[in-house]
Amino acid sequence: MEPVGCLSNLIAIFAAIGALFVGWGSESEAPRPAAVERSAPRRSGAPGVGTPQVEVRLAFDAEAVLKLTPEEAATLIDETIAALRSRFPPSRVKRIDTPHGGIQLSLSGPSRLSDEQIRRLGTTPNPSFRLAMTARPEDIGENITAEGEEALDLRKETERALEYVRSAGAGAGAGTIPGADAVQRESIAKYNVLARAEGGPPEGLFFAWEPREEGRAELIALVLEKREDWRFDSGCVDDFYLSYDQNERPALGFNVAAADHDRFEAFTDAHEGQQLAIVLGSDILTRPNLNSALRTGGVITGGRFGFKKSDVEFFVQMLTTKPLPVAMRLVSIERR
Repeated sequence: MEPVGCLSNLIAIFAAIGALFVGWGSESEAPRPAAVERSAPRRSGAPGVGTPQVEVRLAFDAEAVLKLTPEEAATLIDETIAALRSRFPPSRVKRIDTPHGGIQLSLSGPSRLSDEQIRRLGTTPNPSFRLAMTARPEDIGENITAEGEEALDLRKETERALEYVRSAGAGAGAGTIPGADAVQRESIAKYNVLARAEGGPPEGLFFAWEPREEGRAELIALVLEKREDWRFDSGCVDDFYLSYDQNERPALGFNVAAADHDRFEAFTDAHEGQQLAIVLGSDILTRPNLNSALRTGGVITGGRFGFKKSDVEFFVQMLTTKPLPVAMRLVSIERR
């Protein structure tokens, strides 16, 4: 059930949403903004004077490295260092050999990112990116189907997915869980690709975690479009960058690839008024209202409360920097 298409479009849609609310709270807590066209300037996102200094320790999987030849291990380490430098500019990265034969990397430099954002940037190899509409009851029978089942219910399907996560060892309450840690992300990713007969979701439906207040996360039902030309991944966006809205608040700018302008415009026009989710791996970065059709790109704003600059920097770094050649393990984060 993995979507095929272009991220450019996906991001274009994301940008198309222009004015968007990051989705850290429920819909009743704050209105989701409208989309805006490309009206805000591109600006540098490099940390400035006064930004807190951070030192991060990451570790390789010792067993995996030991299976490599010395030349292969050296290449892996060099590629990992290059990727981390692109993800954490302008940090310094150095290798540390531990007393028990392990290999760690130390990153030090200025950063406004949260501990969780640092963890994800430092440990996630190459998360998939997609754009998807939030599932609605009217999608059942049109995009969401299950052979031999007459009555599907989105609430029950969400609870079914949560039960699968619980069975993997992650406790969950009424639709929410503390965090959305690696186990929970991996669990829902496995559930999404299960066939219905194996206990998975109905055709045309998948799930991702959306951050909530106080470090919690909610499982959100999303639509996998039947039309393949309306499935968008990272191949369709030319660029993501830090910009600002008319009130000088941080915003996410994006450009859609020229070859995808027509289908991006058709997709956004057909889904006007719905909530578009920007999904990275098993996480929803944001889920704004799509208030108008977009064609070439735009600027996504943070709604009434705005984005933090560190949020936009995190989005840009996750969406544009080099993939890690191997998954890393976070050892520590120290701030000073």
